[in-house]
Amino acid sequence: MKTSAVQLDIKGVKQLIRNLDDLPDALRKSAETAVLRAGAVPIRKAAKRFAGNSKDTGLLQKSISLSVKTVRGEKSARVGPRKGMRQMVTRTDKRTGKQFQEKADPSNYSHLVEYGTSHSAAKPFIRPAIDTSKGEVLNAMATGLDTHLTRVAARAARKK
Repeated sequence: MKTSAVQLDIKGVKQLIRNLDDLPDALRKSAETAVLRAGAVPIRKAAKRFAGNSKDTGLLQKSISLSVKTVRGEKSARVGPRKGMRQMVTRTDKRTGKQFQEKADPSNYSHLVEYGTSHSAAKPFIRPAIDTSKGEVLNAMATGLDTHLTRVAARAARKK
C-alpha cells in the first residue's frame, strides 16, 4: 500500500515550539499533543469536505480522522482515513448494471483516490485540504495551546 507524508511549514511555528520548550516537561508533552491535535482539526475538516467530491459510498469521507503519535521521540499529527472502517457497501457493476454487496475499507483504497490509477483520474482530497487550511492551522494551534494551558491552570488551582 502506498503511503506518503506531507510536511507542513508555517511561519510562527518555530516560535511556538520555542515557547513550548520553556514549559516544564510534563506540561510540555501534553501541550505538544494539544497543539498538534488543534492544528490538525482544520485540515481534517477540509479533507472531509474534499473527500465528498469523490463520493461513491461516503465511507472515505466518514473515515477521515486525525491522530497524534510519537515516533522515535518526535510527535506528529496524521490526518487521513482510519483503519478498520470496513463496511458492507452496495456497488453497481458498470458492465452489467447489476448491484452487488462487498466489503470496503477506505484505508485500503484512499491512496488510489488521492493519486489516481491508470484507469481512473486522481481526485485529491488531502493535498487540497492542506493547501486551503494553511492559514487556519497556526491560529488553531495557538487557540489549542491557550485552551490547554487554561485547563491545566484551572486544574492546578482546584488541587490547591
